[in-house]
Amino acid sequence: MCQAEFFQPGDYTFKIALLGEKGVGKSSLQYYYIHNTSLTDNIEMPSEETKVYKPSQGTNIQFEFKDTINAEQSHPANDPYWNEFIFGCQCVLCCFDLTQTGQLQKVQPWVASVLSYGGTVALIGCKSDGERQITKEEAKQYADDMGVDYYETSAHKGSDVESTFKRLCYKMMKM
Repeated sequence: MCQAEFFQPGDYTFKIALLGEKGVGKSSLQYYYIHNTSLTDNIEMPSEETKVYKPSQGTNIQFEFKDTINAEQSHPANDPYWNEFIFGCQCVLCCFDLTQTGQLQKVQPWVASVLSYGGTVALIGCKSDGERQITKEEAKQYADDMGVDYYETSAHKGSDVESTFKRLCYKMMKM
């Protein structure tokens, strides 16, 4: 889907915000993609990190990640902090935990609040390697109903992390 010949030579920068409830796997997802290893408890996460992706000769794509890091207590609706947080982002990832019941209801305010901002919005089911409480079909149907793309990842095993960001990159390049 995200073939190297699609990317024109040049330098690109995409800002990506990760939103969702505390503990759903946002930081772990970001950390795995950037460092290609699982996040451990003794690692302090910065709220912003970057990674350069080189899909083809002469093409450099810099991802600038913004993670909420324990600022999840307030919900995004009509909150100036969240408006400022996602301002200028080309992509917002609304993350939820596949191993906890009720997570689709908890991620709903995050998705609803960012749909009007104009960039790529995706729903990310985290912890796909765990004991699922939400089926892939339920999550996919929810994403379809909201009009956003859906991806599942496991930052613990690294499953579908790289492919998810390649697909998101492709979508942002088409914007």
